Amino acid sequence: RSQHERAFVERLEANLPGGSMVFQLPITGVPDGGIERMLGYDHARAFVWSNQLHWSWPSFSQRHRAWVDSVERAPSMAEALALSGFSAIWLDRFGYKDEGREVLESLLAQGAVDILPGTSGRYAALDLRPLTKRLREQLGVDAFDRRSTELLVQPYLQWGAGFYGEELDNDGKPFRWSNTESSLVVRNPSAQPMAVSLSFLLGSPKRGRLVVSTKDKEHDLSLSGTVQPPRVDLPMSLAAGDRQAVWFSGDMGRVEARGESRDLRFFIINPQLIKAPSVEQGRE
Repeated sequence: RSQHERAFVERLEANLPGGSMVFQLPITGVPDGGIERMLGYDHARAFVWSNQLHWSWPSFSQRHRAWVDSVERAPSMAEALALSGFSAIWLDRFGYKDEGREVLESLLAQGAVDILPGTSGRYAALDLRPLTKRLREQLGVDAFDRRSTELLVQPYLQWGAGFYGEELDNDGKPFRWSNTESSLVVRNPSAQPMAVSLSFLLGSPKRGRLVVSTKDKEHDLSLSGTVQPPRVDLPMSLAAGDRQAVWFSGDMGRVEARGESRDLRFFIINPQLIKAPSVEQGRE
């Protein structure tokens, strides 16, 4: 196994300029518990054998995670990665139920090119440089650079006091428990103003009242523990470099569970920050 991986990485490095950035699929986080036939931290194996490439895994910061989320939501992942400066995609077939056939076909249809076809039963390497060249020609240098900047500079969340670490539910959706009082901050790291919407579901096994507040509005919600968790959408206008806080306050009882020492009251499910298209994007 190790020799096979080393040989594949060496072939990839022979086909890419030194310092090229490689995006790794499937996307996994840290801590990494593995996915399908991929073991935890398998993405690190490519890094071990590499001498001159930059690899996308792992992702630690909330700002980097916001960019990853925007790539996942993009109509064309290959185009989003090309605009983000990546030269290639590394795909581990063991991370997919269908051995990666669907995602591989989609990326090829979007303009990625198989660099090393037939050389590995587990890995695939896709070249994004022809797509990058074509996008530069189609958009022009200024529009390409503007779209690249807009993609790389995404709004992101900072989790404040009261929230616990991220977990995944049975459907693979992220959620976080909170105690009675908690907060988060939405940040705009760019030099331009932007309009965003923070969307999430709220739930609790206990009945109670939960108040969600911003500087402009207050949502008063009743959580029953049995019905569909209510969705909250918070539109925000953020100035350049701005930050806006969201506060949560609940009066439900504590969730009791064997071996659980945390003060669990309610949870926030699948929080998403959606950035509104800019005027320039609408004109392109």
